Amino acid sequence: MKLPWLRVSMLVLAAAWVPAAHVSAQSVGSISGTVMDAQRAGIPGAVVTARNEGTRAVREVVTDGVGRFAMPLLPIGTYTVTASMDGFQAQERSQVVLEVQASLTLDFVLQLAGLATEVTVTSQAAQVQLQRSDANLGQLINAQQVAELPLNGRNFVQLALLGPGTTTGRAGSFLAQGPSSEVSYRGTMSVSAQGMRENANDWLYDGVDNNELTAGGVGEDAVIFRVTDYADVWLRDTGPIFVRNGSGVKVLTKWIFNSWGGKFPELLKDGEIPGKIAQWKDLPLVKAEAIVEGGAIDVNGAGMCLTTEQCLLNENRNPGMTKADVEKFLGDYLGVRKTIWLGEGLLNDHTDGHIDELARFVSRSTIVCAFEDDEDDENYAVLRANYEILSAATDLDGKPFNLVKLPMPHVTYDDGEKAPVSYTNFYIGNTVVLAPVFNDGNDGQALEILAQCFPGRKLVPIDCSDIIYGGGAIHCMTQQEPL
Repeated sequence: MKLPWLRVSMLVLAAAWVPAAHVSAQSVGSISGTVMDAQRAGIPGAVVTARNEGTRAVREVVTDGVGRFAMPLLPIGTYTVTASMDGFQAQERSQVVLEVQASLTLDFVLQLAGLATEVTVTSQAAQVQLQRSDANLGQLINAQQVAELPLNGRNFVQLALLGPGTTTGRAGSFLAQGPSSEVSYRGTMSVSAQGMRENANDWLYDGVDNNELTAGGVGEDAVIFRVTDYADVWLRDTGPIFVRNGSGVKVLTKWIFNSWGGKFPELLKDGEIPGKIAQWKDLPLVKAEAIVEGGAIDVNGAGMCLTTEQCLLNENRNPGMTKADVEKFLGDYLGVRKTIWLGEGLLNDHTDGHIDELARFVSRSTIVCAFEDDEDDENYAVLRANYEILSAATDLDGKPFNLVKLPMPHVTYDDGEKAPVSYTNFYIGNTVVLAPVFNDGNDGQALEILAQCFPGRKLVPIDCSDIIYGGGAIHCMTQQEPL
């Protein structure tokens, strides 16, 4: 099943070093405060110690998720209070006098400990070389290097601030308020995180600002990160479907999203993503009054569409609609002129039979189809029935399709439940095809077949053995836009 990201905050409380029963309320006080970085952002997990210079007893606490700490029931006396965190220079306050029933507030601002003036970025995955206007900027980063950076739980903006020469937004501006702020990197980068400004939630390279982005000034090699508050990664289903209207204008279609038949109500907000993308790209948005997830359909670019009855005619999607009703929507909004209806989907598929796990167009006249040879397999009958439907199907001219069988992987979850995955969940790019593999014995055969289907594109296998625990694979996580 597709699982939402979990957002967890935890407050860590340390036990008192002296039992409360032994401490008189008349002889204690408290020390509290916040541990912050140079940008005045709280540092979670920092260690704060208070050493009584008379008794030499030490109290130690850990800051919470926003960098706060509290030491109640401290015996009166003179203390040395120290705040420390890996990657930062420790800061010490000596001769802190705590009087009877006093409540002292101590704030600490920690400086980074010896950060290099330049960070070289590398990747454990296949390297992606991007052109940079400034040869002095690092280009490659790997996971190990990121893990070693002194991030200490800080947010995306604060990651950008680690770069040399970065500064926060103007004092008093709305971007400088709260945990989100604008970051300038030698005039080459702008960041606004946590949704404070929809049209500024991007990280741009090579001197491209927001105005240039809107005007189409981003080159083909530019990398753009959009930061928003949607919960899950399945953009195929929650995002817009791009089309061109009769005048050739690019348009985004927004379909009703009901979290895969109401199974995950906590993800309903993901339905706002098409509107955000339309704003970012300054493109018209057309709303359709029907539930159609992107993974539920596949088209050949010439008026043909593949889908399943189990999904689009399901009572949890479009109750009361007939095939003719759905086909009219597909025709009106996507230009579909003929639909091929398969029956059921894979076992345990919470999407209720998404087509991208069953059959896909690889050209206008060729379809690849998931097929199971083992008659004892739970998916055998369903996939056999779908294959027979496709064998009898014809295109707009009445011609049969070239039908290619793809073997099935045999993957189970940790609990032994059969995973609803197949090799048809690939993504077709301009020059590449991103193909899922699962450490399965049929991986090699499936890749050979797909390579033959896409002779003009480079086939890039991606291990989806972990991704499937979220309920999808590569096609589910992507959405293409026409040039």
